[in-house]
Amino acid sequence: MLWDAVKRIEPLVAKYSDVPLYHLAMSQQCLPSRFPKQQMICWLGCGATMVPAQFKKHEREECPNRAFKCTNPRLVVPEIGKPPKTAGCGVHLMIAHQGHHGEVEENLRAALQTWNHETVYAAIQDIVPDGHPWFSRKSCFCPRCQFSPELVKLAEARARRLQRKWEIVEPINSRGNIFVNRDDCSVQILRPLPFENRKPPDTSAKLEPGVMKEALLIISNLAKVIKEYMVPMYIEGHTGATEPQAFWEELAQNRSQLLVDMLEEQGVPPGLAIARGVPGGGAKVLVKPCPKDHEEEDGEHDHTDSRRSSRPSTRN
Repeated sequence: MLWDAVKRIEPLVAKYSDVPLYHLAMSQQCLPSRFPKQQMICWLGCGATMVPAQFKKHEREECPNRAFKCTNPRLVVPEIGKPPKTAGCGVHLMIAHQGHHGEVEENLRAALQTWNHETVYAAIQDIVPDGHPWFSRKSCFCPRCQFSPELVKLAEARARRLQRKWEIVEPINSRGNIFVNRDDCSVQILRPLPFENRKPPDTSAKLEPGVMKEALLIISNLAKVIKEYMVPMYIEGHTGATEPQAFWEELAQNRSQLLVDMLEEQGVPPGLAIARGVPGGGAKVLVKPCPKDHEEEDGEHDHTDSRRSSRPSTRN
């Protein structure tokens, strides 16, 4: 009669893979001792068959549906002007579901590193657990997509901070001097910053006469963005030529440093704008976040030291 009950429940195991009563029977050796030769189907729903005595090893080591706590690295949730916080997803999942869970987790991980609050909110919606106000909006309700309340709370705080920052930055962005790319955290300078031409050995950096008013407006807009997001940014100055290499490297560095000096005069804390001269690529200025290995930790921080050119630049 007991074995008949076991066989009757087998069709349901694919849907209900967590069966506490079965584990109790196994822990007390009820099924292995009473039915040592009977073939049973895996109660975790993988479809494999075995004798009861083999199931314990199968469940722990072999079954593709065996459950374990996610061991992926904790997610980094950046703060603005402070060290980041971290949290794990807290999900228990099956081997067979790692791919789906990993996609959702990686989407959140990438979204958190942007400045785009809409992207962060969309990623949060995919991971909220049952009981959250947004749970009914989810496209997938499986347990692998229900992350820990701790992580959800940190991510929501990140999105709110970014939303408040964008309310300040958006009017600056609309003036046409710069474009803030919230997806890759870079800033594009839309108007030219023309420097005076130089020939070897003169590597001093000056803007062309008559453009200081426009340049200061651009620098002022850029400074406000950097001060809002508090992310260390390369101010990357490129030149139109590369030979002789030493001359163009120093000229590019001094031009970048000139812009960094102007940004710091606009209130950017030292170390947030970092001069980086790059010969070649055409005369232009790029503004992009420093690689994470430049920072003391992952995320956004206060910085107090600035990279300086070995050769000081001069201002008009």
